[in-house]
Amino acid sequence: LENETVEFAAGQVIKNMIELLLVELIRDSRRGKAAEPVNDLSGSEKTLVQCAKSYMMENVYRKLTLEEIANNLGYSVSHVSSVFRKSTGLSVINYFIQLRIGKAKELIAEGKHSLKEISEMLEFDSTQYFSSQFKKCTNVTPSQYAATIKLKKWENAGGGKLRIR
Repeated sequence: LENETVEFAAGQVIKNMIELLLVELIRDSRRGKAAEPVNDLSGSEKTLVQCAKSYMMENVYRKLTLEEIANNLGYSVSHVSSVFRKSTGLSVINYFIQLRIGKAKELIAEGKHSLKEISEMLEFDSTQYFSSQFKKCTNVTPSQYAATIKLKKWENAGGGKLRIR
C-alpha cells in the first residue's frame, strides 16, 4: 500500500509539472513570443510588469479590476499581485489609481473640464471618491491643485509681477 501511495504522489507531481509547463507555453504563444527558459523568472517578471503597466496606461480612462488585468496578462491574480508589488513597491490597484490621478492632473492643467467631468471621464465612482484619492496621492485636493495651476499660469503670464513706474 505504501508503494502505491508513493507512485501516485510521484505521478501527480509529474502531471502538475507538465501542466505548469503547458500553461507557460500557452501564455507565451498568446504574447507572440517563443517560450522563455523556466528558470529565467526575472526576465518574465519584468515583462509581466511592463505589460501590466502598458495595459493600465491604455485603459486609464476605464475602471479596471485586478482580475481583469490578470486575465488580460494570462496569469493568476495572486501571481500578478506578488510580482508587481515586488517590482514596484505598490499594489496593482494603487499603481493604477496613481496613474489615473496623474492623468487627472494633466486634465486639470489643461483647464478644459470641470473636476466633476474629469472624475467621470476617469470613471471614478463619485466626485468625492476622486477627490479623496487625489488628496491621498498629491496631499492637495483637486480644487487646490487647480488653483495652484491657475496661479502659476497667471504668474508666468506676467500677472504676478508688481510694476512700478
